[in-house]
Amino acid sequence: MKSLSVRYGYRNDPDVPAFPDAAPLFIYDGQCIMCSGFVRWLVEQDAAGRIHVTPAQGEIGRGLYRHLGIAPDRFDTHLLLVDGHVLGRSDAAIGLLDLLGGGWRLLGLAGRIVPRPLRDAAYDWLARNRYRIRGQRDSCWRPDATFAARVL
Repeated sequence: MKSLSVRYGYRNDPDVPAFPDAAPLFIYDGQCIMCSGFVRWLVEQDAAGRIHVTPAQGEIGRGLYRHLGIAPDRFDTHLLLVDGHVLGRSDAAIGLLDLLGGGWRLLGLAGRIVPRPLRDAAYDWLARNRYRIRGQRDSCWRPDATFAARVL
């Protein structure tokens, strides 16, 4: 994944559709049962409703993947977009814990103790095996009405 040197640089990319980016946005594999379960857990933990989500298979997700040089048909990297910066892999997971705050933030701090190459190796193994572990849907998970407003 190429890094973004320009904050909000995706806004100038015609491949990335305009979207509201004032709130943190988590991009996930909407066909992965494990990933969708994590998103359901995430929106339940985020009582303040600050974090928005969108599937990688959607228009926004595909556009951001292309912008970052990630193959738009490989959804094994989740992303976290915060204040115009994009985090991926284990950094995105730790960033989500930070956004949730409280005890979750402490877990994120503990995760930072582990060197990034080791964290990302564990993330990559889980990403490669996620369909084998929990399965895959034919179409993206759709939230119920409670969470629909947080899905872009």
